[in-house]
Amino acid sequence: MSKKLFVTLSALYIFISLLVTHLLVSSHLIYFINGDAHGWMEFAQQIYQTHTIGGAIWWPPLYALFLSVFVSAQNPFIIISLLQAVGYLFTLLLLREIVIKIGAVIPIIFELAALVLLIAMPSFFLIGRVPLAETIFLLFYMSHGYSLIQFFVKKRSVWLGLSILFLILATFTKPTTILLHLVEYPLLFVWLNQNKIQIKQQWMLLFFAILIPSFVYGLWIWRNYKYTGVYVFANVANYNLLAQNYFHLLPYIGALNSKPGDELRIEKSEAIRKRLFQEELPHYIREHTHQRPEALSQTQTYAFASQMAIAQIIKHLPVYILIHYLKSLALFIPDNWETVRHIYPQAKTPIISADLFIGVILFGLFIKSITVFIKNLRAQSRYNIKSAISLLAFINIFYLFSIIGPAALDDGGRFSFVVYPWLVLVFITTLSLNTRNTF
Repeated sequence: MSKKLFVTLSALYIFISLLVTHLLVSSHLIYFINGDAHGWMEFAQQIYQTHTIGGAIWWPPLYALFLSVFVSAQNPFIIISLLQAVGYLFTLLLLREIVIKIGAVIPIIFELAALVLLIAMPSFFLIGRVPLAETIFLLFYMSHGYSLIQFFVKKRSVWLGLSILFLILATFTKPTTILLHLVEYPLLFVWLNQNKIQIKQQWMLLFFAILIPSFVYGLWIWRNYKYTGVYVFANVANYNLLAQNYFHLLPYIGALNSKPGDELRIEKSEAIRKRLFQEELPHYIREHTHQRPEALSQTQTYAFASQMAIAQIIKHLPVYILIHYLKSLALFIPDNWETVRHIYPQAKTPIISADLFIGVILFGLFIKSITVFIKNLRAQSRYNIKSAISLLAFINIFYLFSIIGPAALDDGGRFSFVVYPWLVLVFITTLSLNTRNTF
């Protein structure tokens, strides 16, 4: 795509973004797109009024700090939407630069399809119009990937330093990537070493790539412990990520472990949380502490929820892993219905049908990409940038499936919004690995 066309589409995207945001505000639908938007504005308002991030363990503070700059403005949602639109366009520019480094010749139909997926999808478009962390998170996340690729190309440690910085910024925007440095850097460095690429002091660089994020996250965990008495990076839906994932999977685990003749019943997430916090969690606390559950602080209660989740995960580990990745398949589905149901509920059936169709197509392309990548990796005896970028994209896809997959069916298309740019990168890189393999 030419730069002129990209600029034209960008200007159109920003104009429509502002128009839609104005309509959402005027019709009082701004908070109906996703309930977390209200929580983020509340957090930002607290920061603006007190000039501190408070003693509670909210979500990681970076996005709330960003919002706090605008909460007193006359039209804060318009400003936020504009900046998030620009941020998302920068994300797409970074993705475009990565693709250019591959040197791939992309069919125009594929390029247009990618644009529709990433820009025109209603759920993805509306996510950027409301105060949700995903757009800014994705900008930092893709900046991390771009910097890491620059490190592969130029062999300069400054790019590795930038990739670490952007990864830390992403994690302090949304805790999804808190474990990524423990997975991504070792796999990539080991692969480069296996290919006998001479990178000066590469093992020292790997050491710092693991140590620096761990140290920074550790400081924030220590801060939370100082205020609350609990070692945790952030609370997600009032408990940590592992507990959150377990509670999303719990009804399915219970159904699969039911005995023949039992009633097969899958509870909704709200019912599960109510039962867990009002019945099972108090019982668990009484068994493991001499304190009364009602005497514990909210944060301490959440800590026990996490402990209970870990114990149950270990108990049901094989079934947990199976259902975990089965639910992760929902990340292929853009879930436009969840986003637009307040705006046009009459279109439920065609929207869900279109979402499923898109999901099936993308899943098929993904399976094809895996086969092409494995075949190429086995045939390659030396490092090349195409293989490196493909490996980076696959690592991130599988990491995201492992971390946020269980919530994909329950929390709308905002998780797919994070995954889709990496899926597009997977498709393009594997397509370019061997031009004889076509999609």
